[in-house]
Amino acid sequence: MKYEEVHLKRYESVRELGDGLTEFIRWYNEERIHSSLLYKKPAEVYCGQVGEVTKSLGSQHR
Repeated sequence: MKYEEVHLKRYESVRELGDGLTEFIRWYNEERIHSSLLYKKPAEVYCGQVGEVTKSLGSQHR
Protein backbone atom coordinates (compact mmCIF):
# COMPACT_ATOMS: atom_id res chain seq x y z
CA MET A 1 0.00 0.00 0.00
CA LYS A 2 2.83 2.37 0.82
CA TYR A 3 4.50 2.02 -2.56
CA GLU A 4 1.39 1.71 -4.72
CA GLU A 5 -0.64 4.51 -3.15
CA VAL A 6 0.67 6.56 -0.24
CA HIS A 7 4.12 7.46 -1.57
CA LEU A 8 2.76 8.28 -5.05
CA LYS A 9 0.17 10.86 -3.99
CA ARG A 10 0.19 14.04 -2.00
CA TYR A 11 -2.93 14.17 0.14
CA GLU A 12 -4.17 17.57 1.26
CA SER A 13 -6.08 16.34 4.32
CA VAL A 14 -6.64 13.33 6.55
CA ARG A 15 -10.09 12.91 5.02
CA GLU A 16 -8.60 12.85 1.51
CA LEU A 17 -6.08 10.26 2.69
CA GLY A 18 -8.88 8.12 4.15
CA ASP A 19 -10.91 8.34 0.95
CA GLY A 20 -7.85 7.46 -1.15
CA LEU A 21 -6.98 4.45 1.01
CA THR A 22 -10.58 3.24 1.00
CA GLU A 23 -10.61 3.33 -2.80
CA PHE A 24 -7.19 1.66 -3.02
CA ILE A 25 -8.29 -1.20 -0.76
CA ARG A 26 -11.47 -1.67 -2.81
CA TRP A 27 -9.45 -1.74 -6.05
CA TYR A 28 -6.82 -4.06 -4.57
CA ASN A 29 -9.41 -6.60 -3.44
CA GLU A 30 -12.00 -6.33 -6.22
CA GLU A 31 -10.08 -5.48 -9.39
CA ARG A 32 -6.37 -6.33 -9.08
CA ILE A 33 -5.38 -9.87 -9.96
CA HIS A 34 -2.78 -11.62 -7.82
CA SER A 35 -0.32 -14.18 -9.14
CA SER A 36 -0.25 -15.94 -5.75
CA LEU A 37 -4.01 -16.54 -6.14
CA LEU A 38 -3.61 -18.03 -9.62
CA TYR A 39 -4.40 -14.67 -11.22
CA LYS A 40 -7.69 -14.28 -9.41
CA LYS A 41 -8.89 -11.32 -7.40
CA PRO A 42 -8.99 -11.64 -3.59
CA ALA A 43 -12.74 -10.96 -3.57
CA GLU A 44 -13.29 -13.86 -6.00
CA VAL A 45 -11.33 -16.22 -3.78
CA TYR A 46 -12.95 -15.02 -0.58
CA CYS A 47 -16.46 -15.29 -2.04
CA GLY A 48 -16.39 -18.97 -2.88
CA GLN A 49 -13.46 -20.07 -4.97
CA VAL A 50 -11.10 -20.78 -2.08
CA GLY A 51 -11.25 -24.55 -2.57
CA GLU A 52 -10.40 -24.28 -6.26
CA VAL A 53 -7.38 -22.07 -5.61
CA THR A 54 -6.01 -24.05 -2.66
CA LYS A 55 -6.45 -27.33 -4.56
CA SER A 56 -4.53 -25.90 -7.52
CA LEU A 57 -1.80 -24.48 -5.30
CA GLY A 58 -1.45 -27.80 -3.50
CA SER A 59 -0.96 -29.69 -6.75
CA GLN A 60 1.77 -27.25 -7.81
CA HIS A 61 3.84 -27.97 -4.69
CA ARG A 62 3.95 -31.75 -5.03
